[in-house]
This record gives sequence, C-alpha cells and structure tokens, in this order.
Amino acid sequence: MRQDFYAVLGVDMLASAEEIRQAYRARAREYHPDARPNNPQDPAAAEQFKLITEAYRVLGTPNQRVAYDRALTLMQSSASRYATHPPLPRATTPELQVSDDTPRRYDQFHHFASAHDPLGAGASEGPPERANPRPPRATLPTPGLGPALTLTVTPGTPAIAPSSTPTRFYALTEIAAPHEAALLEPLPLDLALVIDRSNSMRGHKLFEAKKIVVKMLDQLRPDDLLTVIFFDDRAETLADGETTDGRAGIEMALNRMVVQGSTRLAVGLGAALDCLSRRQSRARVSSLLMITDGLTYGDEPRCYELAASARQRGISITTLGIGLEWNRKLLDRLAAVGGGSSNFVAQPRDAAQVCDEAITRLRATLASDIRLTFTPAPGVKIARALRVAPEIAESFNAFNARQESSSSPLARTPSGELAGAQAFGGQPTAAADALVGAVEPVTVELGSLAGRADAESVVVLWELLLDPLAYVPHESGHQLGEVTAHYWAARQHGAQWERLHERLCLPVTHDGRPLAVATDVRLALELITAYQLQTGADGLAATGRPREAARRLATSALRLRSAGAEQLADQADHAAQEVATASEAGRTAALSVKYSTKNLSLFHKLRRQLRERVGVTP
Repeated sequence: MRQDFYAVLGVDMLASAEEIRQAYRARAREYHPDARPNNPQDPAAAEQFKLITEAYRVLGTPNQRVAYDRALTLMQSSASRYATHPPLPRATTPELQVSDDTPRRYDQFHHFASAHDPLGAGASEGPPERANPRPPRATLPTPGLGPALTLTVTPGTPAIAPSSTPTRFYALTEIAAPHEAALLEPLPLDLALVIDRSNSMRGHKLFEAKKIVVKMLDQLRPDDLLTVIFFDDRAETLADGETTDGRAGIEMALNRMVVQGSTRLAVGLGAALDCLSRRQSRARVSSLLMITDGLTYGDEPRCYELAASARQRGISITTLGIGLEWNRKLLDRLAAVGGGSSNFVAQPRDAAQVCDEAITRLRATLASDIRLTFTPAPGVKIARALRVAPEIAESFNAFNARQESSSSPLARTPSGELAGAQAFGGQPTAAADALVGAVEPVTVELGSLAGRADAESVVVLWELLLDPLAYVPHESGHQLGEVTAHYWAARQHGAQWERLHERLCLPVTHDGRPLAVATDVRLALELITAYQLQTGADGLAATGRPREAARRLATSALRLRSAGAEQLADQADHAAQEVATASEAGRTAALSVKYSTKNLSLFHKLRRQLRERVGVTP
C-alpha cells in the first residue's frame, strides 16, 4: 500500500460515505482528460486521475475501506514506534563500483529471525543459487515494518513417541500474508496469452478463445503489456508486449485467425517465453496463460524444460484445459513446475471466468518466486512434499514407482484411517518405505501469493521418515529439521528479497498414550487423499474401467465428508453414479469434482468453518 487514499481525495479518516463520494467527483472533474482540452494527453494528470479512481474504488467500498483502515493504522503505529524507538544501527552493504552513468544499487537481502531463531543465525547474503537469478531491486527498507509474509510450522502431533522401527511423521508449513495486508493496489502485468488453434478448436472453441483476447484488451491498464500467441504445430505472434494503443492491430489479426494443424504445446510455450524473457523486469508481474483442448505430440519433455526455465525467470504458468481430450498430467505438471495453477472447464463459454479470476489474482500479487526449503536433521528423511493450498499439487516425491502409484498417503497405514498417533510417527512404516527418502535439503518452488489474507496462503504438507538407526531422540526434545522460505516481496519497502526461518523441534513422550493429531494436518491429509483418489478415477474412466473409477470417486466422497465438504462430497457421489454408466457426462462430472477439490482454496474454506464451529478466531 503506497498511497494515503484519504489524502488523495482530500478527506480525513472519519469522512462519511457521502463526503467521500463528493470529494471523488470534485477531484475526478479536475483531472479528467476532458477537463484539459489544451493538453488531454498530460501524463501527470492521467496518472493522478487513475490514482483518484483507485482511491474511490477502495474507500467507496465498505469492506475494502475497513481493510484499508486497518492496514493504514498499522503503518502509522509502526512509524510512530520507529520515531520513539529507532532500531539499532546495522551493518551497511558496500556500494558497488559503478560508472557515473550507471544507477547506484544496494544489493540487500533481509533475514527475519523467528521465535525459534532469535539471533537470525544462518542468514545469507542473497537467495539460493538458481539459474539466471534476477538481482534484487535497489531500495532502502522502510523503518518499522517487518517482513511481507509469515512462516508457521505445524507438527502432526505435539510430541514424538520413540520407536525401534522406521516411522512416518507429517508436518504442515504455511506461508501467509498478515491480515492487515489483505488490501493491495493492483500491480501492472506482463501477460502472455497462448491459445491452441489446432483443428480440434474448430467452431465455438476458437470463437470463445477470441472473445477471451478481446476481454483481456478491455481489462488492460495503461501500464500493462499483452502478448498474444496462437499455435498449432507452429506459433504465430499476434502481439508482443502491446499496450492499449495496439488494440486495433490485435483485433484485426484476430479476425484473420483460423484453425489449422495439430497441437504442439512446446511451440506455443517456447514462443511466449521468448517474448516475456526479452523484457524481463520486476516492475511488472510476468505470467503466461495457456488454453488448449487437445493432446500434444512427442514434445512433453521439452514442455517440462520450458516450464522449469519459466520458473527460473520468475514467470508463472496457468493452464486451462477445455473438454475431455487433453493431457491432464502434462498441464497439471506444467502449472506445478511453473508456480501457477491448472484448471478445467467443460464448455468453452466458461473459460472467460477462469481467466478473469487468474488475472485478478495476478494483480493482487504480494510475493513471487516463493521457494520453501526443508533441511532434515540427522536420522530424518523427506519422503514427499505436497502442496495443499492455494491448490493441491505434488511438489516432491522420493518414493519409487510402486509407491508413487498409491492413491493416498494414508493408504499405507493398516486401516487407511487417521487414527491418533498411528499416522504420525507412532505406527511403524514398511521397511521399503524407510529406504527411500531425501537426506539432503529439499526445495520446492511455490510460485506467487496473492495478498488475500482471509482467503489464501501457501500450504505444504511434508511427509517425513524417522530412521531409529540414525535418529536418537533426547529427553528434552529432538529437532526434526529447519524450514526456510525465500521470496521476492513485490510491495515491501519498494520490493526486495526476504527470508524467513523456523525450526521444528518436538518433545519426546514415553507414556504410550495416543497423541492428538493437529486439526490442520488432518484436514490437509483428507483433502490430498480425496484429490488423489479422484485423479485415479479420472485415469480409470479414460481407460475403460468405469466401475473401478466409480469406487474411487465414492471413496473420495467419504474423505470429503470427513473434511466437512458436504456439498462437494455430494457432487463426488453423483459423479460416481454417472461414471459407472461409462458416459461422457460421467467423465465430465468426475473432472469437475477433481478440479473443484484441487483449485477452490478448499483448505482455507474448510479450516475457517472448523474454527468458527469451535469459536476460534482465525
């Protein structure tokens, strides 16, 4: 939040809604281009008019004004505390040697100590090594303000029970925005639309795709850039970093676009990344949105390489599959690797809404290039890391092919149920499981986080294996590992790299009583299980095994009910009945349930319900 919107409109915080409306009208008339016939293109006036409009949008909407007032009060109190108690002097970063015509830059990287790491031990001078890292933006921090995000670690149980055999343990990590940061000014975008125009897109599919482009043009702001690429087995670039001024040319090119050729996703993906990479800048949120209805042919490995390249450049990838005949595994994986989301619509007419939601989320970006690293302690192995929110996706898997095909992390317990400590370090795991796991630090790429503190955070579930041959619990407790988050704070202190750090250390219990399972960990496991069952059902239905698919869906409904998602569970039961008939409607219903479980921030909604039920304030 960079502006005092009350000052922009010339009113105080106690102004009524009517006073704000009158002030907006007066200021808007003053700076509207029509009020300046001698200089209608005055850039300063245009920027001020845009700021006045944004101020009224926020202050004129009651719920947004409440959130804004809360954030403004926090900033004012922080500034007051700084004026009264300025921070201790800190070491300064040496200035780089530059020529007179080079902007001076201070490379800064901030480590914020946690309660478990009060001295900030282990702070580094920059983010972890990565291919083609983008340098931090030069800026001095604003006094009195902390990090843009928070990091919490929730263990599956409050203690560890000693065991003579390998055991499994779960921990939940969450990166979230403070509640005061829930309201943010929209950020400018550098957006690439990559649209399939192969023969399968004939008719209403291509028509709806063209409508999406036109709608994007309607939503462009003056500082946005838009790239439009249509592809089949070759790519055609209609626009490369165009602003609103290039609209006429884009619309003329759209009118000439026709279906042709076959689907080669890597062709369109590569062309878009070439365009975005040429003007790579932290000043805008760079993202790629791909829309397709078909299967690509022989270029899956190249697609994965391009997605990894996009991730290294800080470019997120959002995919949208239309209908039934598209490669779910490929598009889901591209989005997971690229730090975006994968989506499904049964009808082309529904694609525009998904695109609108994706754009809204991008504009609200609070942090990007989020990377979470778990460093296991001696005797601890990392078996898997599964993203739970904002959408479900597997981020890391150390199991072999047989274990990867399991439908659930709970399916390897004797009953498949969450029964107290049995799923969390009290139940011995199979010997083969204990042999597969990472002993080195594991880093997962998590993309970006929108500043919607009430509706979104990045949640990852870690599945750990405790090896008693190397793992020796102490009476006072035992450390399972350390968690470190790195991210680019797009709005904090003018934008900077930040680092958060937590240690996971638990006491050891010897009383033999079952340990209570953390509610958030239980909820995460239920949703992951339901989603993996639905993914299996989709594959079974596609290969002509409808009855087995129906059983998987029915079991996923039980998991959803256990998690409190009654309405979605009903949809899963209905999908199971439809799938059993081996109809196209059944496969569509199954996909709808799967992507609703995956994408609707279900974890946050159900957690709020649980907390409201027991009277806990979020």
